Amino acid sequence: MEERAEVGPLMQSPPQKLKRSEAREALPEELRTVFDQLCEETLYWSQYYYGANLISYSIIKELVEDGWMKMPGGRKKGPPS
Repeated sequence: MEERAEVGPLMQSPPQKLKRSEAREALPEELRTVFDQLCEETLYWSQYYYGANLISYSIIKELVEDGWMKMPGGRKKGPPS
C-alpha cells in the first residue's frame, strides 16, 4: 500500500465555516471595506460563471488577512477580454 504524503500546515485543520457577518466582524475595522469589496466581486463572478452564489466567507477572510485587495483600474465586470 502506498504511503500518503505528509499533510502541509494549511491542511491540518480547515478553517471554521463562517457566515458573512462572523467573518467580517473577525477582521480589524480597516480591513472590512476590502472584505466587502472582495465578497461583492466573488459573488458577481460566481453568478456570472456558475449561475449560483458560490462564496466562502472563511476563504475571503483569510485572503484579506493575507493582504489581497482589488487593484485600482482592475478588470471591468462583464465577459473576460
